[in-house]
Amino acid sequence: MDITELKLSMEFMEKQMNWTFTERQNQEIIWIDESLIHSGDLLCTSRPDPLTALIDYGAGGVFGHITQFLWFDDGLYVVESTDPVIKRTPWKEWVQGYSDYHIGLLWLPLTEEARAKYDEQAARDFFYSMEGTEYGYSNFIFGWIDTVRDNLPRLLPNEMIPILFSVIENVDKNISDLIFTRGLNLRMGTQGLTIPELAAKAAEQNMTLQ
Repeated sequence: MDITELKLSMEFMEKQMNWTFTERQNQEIIWIDESLIHSGDLLCTSRPDPLTALIDYGAGGVFGHITQFLWFDDGLYVVESTDPVIKRTPWKEWVQGYSDYHIGLLWLPLTEEARAKYDEQAARDFFYSMEGTEYGYSNFIFGWIDTVRDNLPRLLPNEMIPILFSVIENVDKNISDLIFTRGLNLRMGTQGLTIPELAAKAAEQNMTLQ
């Protein structure tokens, strides 16, 4: 990321999301004593780059990526949903990889009350059931669209997303399938339908329900 991208991203986030950034003097990794970390604690990342700005703006969040600590028999891991799959990475290996990108990391321990309710074995079992599941750009847009009318960024009209991806579909169907259409097909219980075909299918189902 060059300085121009950084500046533009920060300006966008400050204007549209009321974020302000201050430069930290200490940019070295501060190692956390592993004995202080518990399963269920969150580990969040923040970086004022274009993709993070887009994620935060669309989802209404303040972090570009949220992961979780989880202890296994062979040590402490970071479990996460990231492109391309849901996976786990040893903690020290994970943090060393992120240090090369100058990304801010924030450790958020569970409260004592929340920790008492946290079922560590159930969390491990759930992770095993999901490990390797495809995740990434195919899920990205649905972080924005979680209600019918109320959760798109305020500058985007509700009708813009399907229209935009209909245009993209005519240019490069692989892109529209990856980010938008495949997810709609999954939700509709269909396979391989285009956006116009999905719209027709949805209208047909709505007529049936009425």
